[in-house]
Amino acid sequence: MKIIIMGDMNDDPDDASMKAQLGDDRSTLKFLKNEVFRRDYMIQTEGNYKGYLKRTHAGGVWLNGYSDHLPTIIYLIKEVN
Repeated sequence: MKIIIMGDMNDDPDDASMKAQLGDDRSTLKFLKNEVFRRDYMIQTEGNYKGYLKRTHAGGVWLNGYSDHLPTIIYLIKEVN
């Protein structure tokens, strides 16, 4: 069984809630690396929230931003048997 969990879980990758309970199952897909996708256009450059993420909305006001979290990327490689 191959499962990839995506979303805003408010957990860290090493938390028990994010670890697979798949026993001895070993997929041919293997973790290579991960990274946080951060680009300058996603960061507020002025005002009280300078340095914070450009949020989509706050306090019921549309801010035309991206999110309150940065996206993450996971790289998987396929092992050849």
